Amino acid sequence: MLVIGDDSAFINSIELMFLYAGIDILIFNDFKKGALAIKTQKPDLILLESTLDGDLLQNIILEINAQNDCDIPFILIADTNTDSNNNIAVTKIIQKTNIDIVSLIRTIENLLKDSSNIHSHESLVITEKKAETSSVPQKEIRVLVVEDDPLLRNLLSVRLTKSKIPYYFCHNGNEVLHTALHYKPTLVILDLMLPGKNGIDVLNEMRQRPEFRETPVVVFSNKDNDEDKKKAKMLGVDDFLIKAMTDLNDLVTLIINKHSS
Repeated sequence: MLVIGDDSAFINSIELMFLYAGIDILIFNDFKKGALAIKTQKPDLILLESTLDGDLLQNIILEINAQNDCDIPFILIADTNTDSNNNIAVTKIIQKTNIDIVSLIRTIENLLKDSSNIHSHESLVITEKKAETSSVPQKEIRVLVVEDDPLLRNLLSVRLTKSKIPYYFCHNGNEVLHTALHYKPTLVILDLMLPGKNGIDVLNEMRQRPEFRETPVVVFSNKDNDEDKKKAKMLGVDDFLIKAMTDLNDLVTLIINKHSS
């Protein structure tokens, strides 16, 4: 997917979420270079984010459409309340103030389904790609996800729901033990950087309880240092995944494999 935009903070957040979703994106902060890249890169979808409006925005869109001779789906994310009555030739317009990452993902998915010009569809179908679950008794799976990032919780919710994996979210380290005692998870996905108690303290607290001494725990965090890995290993963690390097499909597969063994 080709992303063209001038709001660095917004583009970085999109890049991170799509990275979690396992999508390769090519980013251009220069509108002209981004438009020229359409013919050379042949993306499956174009996403334009712009803080501009009026004639300046219209000129950028005209330049992109001049390069888009294959009718590649084209999404515009704009600051202003731009609509199709302004003769803006794009497939979909989304106002930035109303944007929701999960809704954006589903919009992209639907556009790709409807498009007949998909070059590498498998790498971009975000919510349809499911891990194999037919051999796993679903009643045996109860995943407690300890994660405070609402965007990542939304993405995980989509993934786990699609794969028919029962789950429950907890977003504060102080509440994990209480939640686990009631939910009785068969597996815990644990972030290390949390409000309240940090992930290592949470893990240590859980391991002191007989009912959780053998419960599989997968650390899923962007905190990556040898000390935390060593502590987690000592507390019975075999899987230490870095968020920025992990496709959520792989995380789902890991969950299922742990319940198959």
